[in-house]
Amino acid sequence: MKCLALTIGNSNYNINDQVLNFAAKDAQDMANKFRSLQFDVDAGLDKNCEEIHDLIEEFTHKLKEEDYKAGIFYYAGHGVEFKGENYLTGIDNDVNQEYDVTRNAYTIRKLLEKMEESGTIFNILILDCCRSGKFTRGVTDTNDYNLASIKAPQGTFIAFATSPGQTSKENLTQKNGYFTFWVLNQLDKENITIEKLFREVRNSVYSDTRGNQLTWDHSSLTDDFIFNYGQQLYKLDLTYTVDAIKDINYKPDESIDIGKIIKGLKTHVYDTQNYAIRRIDSNLGKGSSDSDLFVLGRSILAAADDDSFDANKLLKQVGYSFYSWLNDFTINGQNHVLNGMLYEVYFNRNNEFRTGSIKKKQLNQLLRMESDITFKTSFEFIANELRAHATKIYYTPGAGNVILNIKFNKINSEHETRFEILSIHFKSKSIYLRQESKKQLESYTYSEFKDMLSKKLYIPVHKLRLEHAESTTVLPVVYIKSTRFILEYPTDDN
Repeated sequence: MKCLALTIGNSNYNINDQVLNFAAKDAQDMANKFRSLQFDVDAGLDKNCEEIHDLIEEFTHKLKEEDYKAGIFYYAGHGVEFKGENYLTGIDNDVNQEYDVTRNAYTIRKLLEKMEESGTIFNILILDCCRSGKFTRGVTDTNDYNLASIKAPQGTFIAFATSPGQTSKENLTQKNGYFTFWVLNQLDKENITIEKLFREVRNSVYSDTRGNQLTWDHSSLTDDFIFNYGQQLYKLDLTYTVDAIKDINYKPDESIDIGKIIKGLKTHVYDTQNYAIRRIDSNLGKGSSDSDLFVLGRSILAAADDDSFDANKLLKQVGYSFYSWLNDFTINGQNHVLNGMLYEVYFNRNNEFRTGSIKKKQLNQLLRMESDITFKTSFEFIANELRAHATKIYYTPGAGNVILNIKFNKINSEHETRFEILSIHFKSKSIYLRQESKKQLESYTYSEFKDMLSKKLYIPVHKLRLEHAESTTVLPVVYIKSTRFILEYPTDDN
């Protein structure tokens, strides 16, 4: 479904005692979350009344002209009601001045009217704002200026952070409003209706605030609306663009060095790729966007997989040399280049998991870096991204050793003792099919056998443990009648 979201967050109000801690961050976090759900997103932070008016006018114009099916409006800041009208305030408003609010602030009634006129099927408002007449998200206040009840047209869903008469509270530990924190959390869950999502939010906020904040919603929906039906691109709080995650659509900015390098790496022409690799230096990390660095990492790994000589030479540098080169791109604890490399191993240009085709050439080299605390956040990043695909892979970064249980048929002959594979089990699941065939037995040294399993099953060799009844000292050669594996965890028939 084609969705457009507008997020507005106001923290830095002009009057000092009206400043909020996290409203702007709440709106930015929601914008990033909506982008991860592949919604189109417009955003505004610390906007005055005129700027809010312009943003909403542009938002509702786009809804109508570009044929969106759903419009989502999110606001974090101060809200107030005067004489039955609900207002969303700009940073230049003073709630204590009735004339100022009624003349300048934007009304929810007007917003709903304009969204209805746009012809969208779903109009969704998510409002993390005070429902009293004072600018405080952290202190409960009661007076005559509560946000009024709202009459909404068909197809509308409105979620408020509070019930009438309450203020929306901020959590200094989570660095979000309580309401927005739990909305962000629930949006990661797939295939739940909007009503159920906000019911879960209500229970969590009520529990977190020990009963001091009860969220409220109103619905005139006649069809189910689901935010996350499985299309989510990423879940970490990182600022990669959708085009960086689904990089088939990525267009590098050729006016800057990193854009020229990325373009060269994506050509699939060896000489051009090699030249691009030689142009990379640590200065690229300074001033480049997170998304550009992420795509740079993806492109380096892809070029190496294409057999670019210089890309492979870079990645195959042993130990300190490669680690030191890569560490130059660590900024504020995040290494976006390594994040991109790891992502490219497991996900293709359409952001689809590489079932049966994980890029394994550099897998052992990259996963050996897990033990280096310097790159901890990158392995947390990829482990998080792989959670949804846990049934398709044997090893997820951060997990323990993978143990395979092997049974041999020991055959003594005049010239040698042969060990033929009878079965291979992973967590009691058979993953090896021994077929009777005319095919000759394939022979491996024990070390070669372990390497073969590592590559076929995408398990780093240093994390692979083989358990069997025989001593490795008497297993000079292992014989396999068929190397076809039945992998119900990863789907791979190689």
